[in-house]
Parts: sequence; C-alpha cells; structure tokens
Amino acid sequence: MTQVQHSLPQILIVTPPEPDASLLAGLVASGYRVRVIEGTEHALRQVCQEACDVVLLDCNRSADEAMRWLNRIQDSRRPASVIVIGARPSPEEAIRFLRAGAFDFVIQPASVERLLEAVAQAIENRRAFMQIMSLSEQLQSANKRLRAQMHDLKRLAATDSLTNLLNRRAFTSALCREFGKADRYGHSLGLLLIDIDHFKRINDRFGHLAGDSVLRQVSGHLGQTMRTVDVVARFGGEEFAVLVSGAGSGHVFGAAERIRTTVFEQSFLSECRDYRVTVSIGIAQYQGEGGRLSEDLIRDADVALYRAKANGRNRVEVAGFAGMARSPLLQTLQPTMQ
Repeated sequence: MTQVQHSLPQILIVTPPEPDASLLAGLVASGYRVRVIEGTEHALRQVCQEACDVVLLDCNRSADEAMRWLNRIQDSRRPASVIVIGARPSPEEAIRFLRAGAFDFVIQPASVERLLEAVAQAIENRRAFMQIMSLSEQLQSANKRLRAQMHDLKRLAATDSLTNLLNRRAFTSALCREFGKADRYGHSLGLLLIDIDHFKRINDRFGHLAGDSVLRQVSGHLGQTMRTVDVVARFGGEEFAVLVSGAGSGHVFGAAERIRTTVFEQSFLSECRDYRVTVSIGIAQYQGEGGRLSEDLIRDADVALYRAKANGRNRVEVAGFAGMARSPLLQTLQPTMQ
C-alpha cells in the first residue's frame, strides 16, 4: 500500500459553514496542512478517496449523519483516523461511535490544546495502522510466493524430469487412491505396463541422447492417446504405466492397442537415419470385487508384460488370458471378456 508522500500530515475538517478560527490557527501553527469542507455527499466521497491522515467530524447537527460518515470512511481503502467533535454523547452513543471506527470523541467546548493532543495521537495511530497494513500486504505477498513455490516443489517431486510425466512414487500413490475408490464404489480399474522393446540397443547404436528422445516421444504419444482423466507415468527406465479408471476391459485393451500401433507407426530419427520403435504392453483389470491389493494389480500386469516380451514383443497381453495378442479377432472378443 502506497503511503502519503507529503511530509506534513493532512487534516480535513468537516464542519458547518463557520469553522472554529482558533482551531484552524492552532492546527496550522502546529505544522499541519488543513482543509475545511462542508458535510455534503460530494465531500464524503472525496474523504473516502483521498489519503488524508485525520478527519475532524463535527456532529452537532446529527449523530446519525456522523455515524454514516464514520461507516463510509471505514469502508474505504485508506481509512483516516476520525475524531468526532460534539456535545457530550450518552454512553450508548459513545459506544456506537467507537464501534463505527471513531478514534476519539472531543466534547465541545474544548480547548485548542485538547484538540491538538487528540490530533497528534490520531496521526500516530494512523501511521501505526498504515505500517501494519503494509506489513500485512507484504506477508500476504510472501505467503502467495511461498504457496507457489511449494506447489512447484510438489509438482517437481512428483514429476519425472525427462518426460514430464508422473514418477513412480506419485503413480503408486495415485494407484492406491484409485484402488480404494474401486473397492468402495465397485469401479473398474485397468492398469497398463508399457515397455519399449530392445531399448538397450537404441542406446548402444544411437547413443543415450537418442534414447532420451525416444522416451520423450513415447511419453508424448501416451499423453495424446489416453484420456485426460487417466494417470500416465514413467514407471522406471524404459517402462511406463497407465491407470484407467471407470472403463471396461474393451476400452482398456483398445487404448493399449492404439498406443502400440501409434508407436510402431512413428518414425524416429537419429544421425539422419530413420528407425522403428515398438512397445510391449501388459494389462491387468480390477473390478472392485475386494480381497486384492494394488500390488496384486501391478504384479498381474507385469506378468502379462513379461508374456508379451516372451511371445515376440510388439504385442498386447492381458493378465489371465495366456496367448492373447494383437489381432482383429481379439479386438472383437475382448469387450466380452470378464
């Protein structure tokens, strides 16, 4: 919050047409910048918009009008310290004024010394208030930056730096969470474990930079192929994992086939030479039937992936269905399998 740039505090006196001459002289002699305004609606808007330090509010005409001014001033972004000047109020009225934000109440007739003392204390009060507001804004800004940094740190802690996918730890956490939902609500859950075939050969033949490029491109195909609600992660090395919630076995198998086909049809380039990359995929399904753990789903998908490797690679295998591989007939039958 930008504070007032003037060196001299500014005092606004809201008064009837004839201000107290001795009060004006005392304020000016004490080094204050003083402006007298009549208590009109236009003047009230000015007071709320300007960054004055103290408002001397004459309430001899109407206590209700003084209350209205107090409320409006307190609602402004730069509330001034308000000193109410008037006849001795009842205890109830005094409480109302204080609750509405009045800093002090000066009973008329009052000496110039009493008014100057109240003004000096009001100025000091506003300066302290403005410092607190400034510190509060700095603290809010620092907290906002800290929250953003914490968010970035959490994201980095859960993200694989090479592919920008979730890492294994974050994926395992998501799997446990979704597995619990499947148990509670009977949702289906599909897990795909995807391994790049002969990845070591790619590194040995074209170098590790080429291998990194393959990992990034395959991860990009996964992001484009799967739904935004699916959880995609780099599971480790050249292996990826995809968690599909609330979808039948036909959808899960179809997604795996799209991934396999997309990667197989993609041309990879290194040292001005094109080469092909294939993936093997193992699928495991859970229907929320209970009695199983998330680790069981990973183990089943891993067994299916191993079978895909053993059966020639560039294949999709489903846990519990030995010998299943890519074929038009399989894609026709797969949605009926339980």
